[in-house]
Amino acid sequence: KSKEKEKAQLEDLYSLVGRDEFRNYVLSIIEKRLITQTNKEIKQLCDDRYKIIHLSKVNKMAPDFFVIDRYKAGLTRKISTLSGGETFMVSLAMAMALSELSRGNNEIDSFFIDEGFGTLDEDSLEDVLEMINNIQSRGKSIGLITHVQKLAERVSINIQLKKSKLGNSTISIRYQ
Repeated sequence: KSKEKEKAQLEDLYSLVGRDEFRNYVLSIIEKRLITQTNKEIKQLCDDRYKIIHLSKVNKMAPDFFVIDRYKAGLTRKISTLSGGETFMVSLAMAMALSELSRGNNEIDSFFIDEGFGTLDEDSLEDVLEMINNIQSRGKSIGLITHVQKLAERVSINIQLKKSKLGNSTISIRYQ
């Protein structure tokens, strides 16, 4: 009899978990936590310039995320309209938020960034360097993977990988 009861409980649980309403409810909780944590990270990285918000969904398959830009009189716009530098900043804040939410009891103190540097203009590159210094001042280590020479020159430790004509590689380390 206990096996039948257990089976009935599992079937009830399965029917509840399988429902779209339950799944959407759980995802909305995670989404709210991610947005809240992303906004905390943005506040630390970008002097509270941006705030991420979620507005009602036009397309049920994808959430509509917007950013409020406090430097532009609180203008609300879709995240897809951000410039390369702005997108980089918001993406970095969201990546840090995700790591914070997923860390559990473990401290995550090291990050590698391997994208977007080549698309940044001079001012955005300066903003990114300032953000990275801000992150490092919080006790985090940041590894940058880049082909942008100006960025590499501004980093205190460089590890260069050079491919030879024979197909093997050499590694060199430069301290500034």
